[in-house]
Amino acid sequence: MTPPPPPPPDRATFFSRYEKALRVSAGPDVVAGRLQGTTTVGLVDLEDPLKTGSARVKYELFGPGDVQRLAAGSITRRFPSSGSSDAEETKTALVEFAAPDLPWRYTPSAATVDGVLRPWLVLVVGHRAPEEVVLRPDGRVTLGPLVQAAHRLGDSWRWAHVHEVGGKQIARVLAPVEDLAAADDYVACLVPAFTADGADSWTGAAAVTLDCYERWGFRTGP
Repeated sequence: MTPPPPPPPDRATFFSRYEKALRVSAGPDVVAGRLQGTTTVGLVDLEDPLKTGSARVKYELFGPGDVQRLAAGSITRRFPSSGSSDAEETKTALVEFAAPDLPWRYTPSAATVDGVLRPWLVLVVGHRAPEEVVLRPDGRVTLGPLVQAAHRLGDSWRWAHVHEVGGKQIARVLAPVEDLAAADDYVACLVPAFTADGADSWTGAAAVTLDCYERWGFRTGP
């Protein structure tokens, strides 16, 4: 008797975004950097459960200006690892999150009709230099025009996805820089892509100083 074939390996699936119900039903209005929405709420009389009803109510979601820092445990992986001295220059730096919706949770806009939704977080990678990345003592970071040009926010929807494999969902934000030099020092900074009022955090015209939710350094190998 021929034994059955082995089960197929877990198939990996990638999604361009992950949104919870209130985000999906919200939009397109944005007020002070917060996405607006309307939903139906069911009503029940606690003294007489047979008396029910419903009502349409407005709500707004938190925006990027409402975030001061990421909670402990929000980030589950950094690549290359902090302090590594032999990172492969052909591999893209990235950060992974415990919550699959986190990269898009505070984006001050709704997805377009084509399904495009920019994440509110961007991973910037560059050299520690005035025209690239300056780490400030207050924990913030200043991005110069050179590093801004390598991280054009209009393309940021390409840099985030959800990877589902083996029943597990992994939210991931990648740095778009793909031409790292060998035997060189870099710093990676996780920063907001939008200001508190919902505008782009940078345009490339001048240096900008932003909150920094995570940062680490690494060195590429020879």
